[in-house]
Amino acid sequence: MEVLKPTIMAAMNEKTIFLGGGCFWCIEAVLLRIDGVLAVESGYMGGSVDNPTYEMVSTGATGHAEAVRVRFDPKKLGYG
Repeated sequence: MEVLKPTIMAAMNEKTIFLGGGCFWCIEAVLLRIDGVLAVESGYMGGSVDNPTYEMVSTGATGHAEAVRVRFDPKKLGYG
């Protein structure tokens, strides 16, 4: 698992949003079923440790949050 960092998307017809939540695999599974979602990547955001493991993040000691990076087609799906 990697620490998710904002990136610049080259494609003009897609947008990216980062969402934090309890279990990123559960969030990922639900989002992938939505029309307009192009890709979902699970990882961590924030925190003070480079390249933390799942076990490290699970302790709460690293300060990371489980998050997903979602690429979507804004013509089919909005933030609302």
